[in-house]
Amino acid sequence: MTDTVGPVAGEDTFASPWAFREGIERQPAEREGIERQPAEIVAASNPLAAALDAGPPTELHGLSRFSGEWLPRLVVAPSANRLLVEQFRQLAATLHQAQSTTNLRVLMVTSAEPGEGKSTTAVNLALTFSESYKRSVLLIDADLRRPTLHEITQVSNARGLGETLKSSGEHKLPLVRLTDRLMLAPAGRPDPNPMGALTSSRMRHMLTEAAGRFDWVILDAPPIGIIADSSLLAPLSDGVLLVVRANRTHHVAVQKAVSMIGRDRVLGVVLNAAQVEDAPAYHRYYHGDAAQAQD
Repeated sequence: MTDTVGPVAGEDTFASPWAFREGIERQPAEREGIERQPAEIVAASNPLAAALDAGPPTELHGLSRFSGEWLPRLVVAPSANRLLVEQFRQLAATLHQAQSTTNLRVLMVTSAEPGEGKSTTAVNLALTFSESYKRSVLLIDADLRRPTLHEITQVSNARGLGETLKSSGEHKLPLVRLTDRLMLAPAGRPDPNPMGALTSSRMRHMLTEAAGRFDWVILDAPPIGIIADSSLLAPLSDGVLLVVRANRTHHVAVQKAVSMIGRDRVLGVVLNAAQVEDAPAYHRYYHGDAAQAQD
């Protein structure tokens, strides 16, 4: 399975296909100051179960919650490229079909090298599953060394997955509801040595619980070609999407990444920033003349 993801030069802008609430209802005065913070839930041996059972996470609905720098790259942007949106829908449809015949629930997104677009791919796929296909999704920032998802979504990263996993006792797991069906678990403060936390029993329990509570669990994992974190996370997932950048990623780096992941775990490759050759045919389908429409 190989999907190409990238804008096409000259594509007209269009209205976002999904309606987002532009803000959140203000809480009673006694709760002032809480609504802007992630939900802080005491976590026991299973941090996800503790978080979800304790009540609804903080809601941060609306496109305004996404960073202005990152929003143009997302499928929910008002000016999102129509072909980009459809490519992610096709990718989601392929994965949904695979899920119907397997136990695929936990999906890891990684790249061969830094700067390939893995984080935007993870976010766009999560948005497509949750908003276009109406599936419940938990998006986890598992790149504990250089987290990015808090920048894209503009949420606090003071505490997150890393602190929860490394806590020897009770700790609080922040969960943020980005849309009605999409939750985010931020990574927390950068950790130069997260391997023990990522392979801990707490991490395994959390992913097992998540797979039972969400239709999809998407891990934004570190680039696999330069550090060992993703090769340790891969066995905890049901499958891996490898993101490579068109005209940039060397085939040797891709081969090395596939070898580190394990070929049997690679579900497919997402070719990012590609110029799709059949774009004219797509435009003819979308903008065909009236005579063709009547045929």
